[in-house]
Amino acid sequence: MPTVVSYDSWCSFTMNLVNRAIKLFPEETWLQTLLASVEGQIPADHINRHGIYCQAVWQVMYFACRGHFHGETAEMLWVFLNPLGSSTRQMTGVVRHNIINFLMDAWNMLKVLGQGMAVSPAVQCCQ
Repeated sequence: MPTVVSYDSWCSFTMNLVNRAIKLFPEETWLQTLLASVEGQIPADHINRHGIYCQAVWQVMYFACRGHFHGETAEMLWVFLNPLGSSTRQMTGVVRHNIINFLMDAWNMLKVLGQGMAVSPAVQCCQ
């Protein structure tokens, strides 16, 4: 199974990726090997702002087993966390960290429960 990276500007980031790793980390051959084998893509929300060549080469839907992966899940988190900034700004680092962890756990739980509710009609249909 390939290692897949989704990045907003993968087309420009990957151009000299292995060469940069060799220059910056000459002793880390494992890293150079890993980066040489990485497959990349540009997330669905960002690909439309790229040129035709990038869309043809890096569009998620052109890769096997990745057609429904939009690559934007990490950015969805900021919508949830941004309002938290003003509430936790004056807290100590430990308390702020704990609050953010608690809310992240709650967000993940809601996401998992939502997936179950979204899938259950399809499962009932198949039975």
